[in-house]
Amino acid sequence: MLLSELTTLHSKTYLRDGWPCDIDVHSHYPGFLGDPAEAFEALWARRTTLDFAHQSCLVPDRVAGVLILALHSLRGTVMQERHAAELKELLAVELTELERVQLADLAAATGSAETLRTVLPRLGVDLPASADQAPHGLREWRERVDAGSVGAYQWFVALRRSHGRAKLRVLWRAIWPTDHDLLIARPEIPDAFWPKVRGRIARWPRGLRSLPRAVRAIWHNRG
Repeated sequence: MLLSELTTLHSKTYLRDGWPCDIDVHSHYPGFLGDPAEAFEALWARRTTLDFAHQSCLVPDRVAGVLILALHSLRGTVMQERHAAELKELLAVELTELERVQLADLAAATGSAETLRTVLPRLGVDLPASADQAPHGLREWRERVDAGSVGAYQWFVALRRSHGRAKLRVLWRAIWPTDHDLLIARPEIPDAFWPKVRGRIARWPRGLRSLPRAVRAIWHNRG
C-alpha cells in the first residue's frame, strides 16, 4: 500500500534523516468506528507510562493495548504472517475477570465491539448482541480485513470516495505514484530517475495479484 493522501486517510507518516523508524500520526484508527475524538478520550483515559531509550513515555495500558493490537493484526492477518502471529499470541494472553469487563466497556466506548466480534469472545469477553443496524464503517472494515488492507483494495476505496474528474487522478496515481509516495512506501529505492521508474513498474505485478482478493472482498461484503 502506498502511504498517500489518496489511500492512507487515517494517518500521516513522518520521516527524519538518521532515524531508523518513521512516525505515524493518526487522525483516527481503523476499526474504532465511534467518533474519533470520543475514541481517543476513552483510550487516553487508560494511559500509563513506559520507558523507551531511558525516556518515560505515555502509552495505552494493557486493556487499551489489547484492542489496538487486535485491530492492527486483523487488518493484515490474511496477507502477512507477522500479523497472523501477533493475533495468535494475543489470543493466548490470560486476562483477569476485571480486564474482560473493562475490555467490553472500552470496545463499546470506542465503537470496536463489532469490528472485534471475532476476537474478543475468544478472550472470554462478553459482548452484547449485534444491533439490527450495522454501525457506519463496518462494511468497509470487513472489506479491508478480507482484502488484507494492501494493494488494489485501497485504490478501490479511493475511487469510491472520489467524484468526477478526481477519479481519473486516483487511477493515474495508482499506476504512476508521485516520488513522495513511492519513496515512503519503498524507502530502499534510490532517489534517482531510473531506479524510481523501475520501482513504479515493479508495483504493477503486485497490484494485479492483489486485484482478485480485493474484488472478492468488496463483492462478499456488498450491502
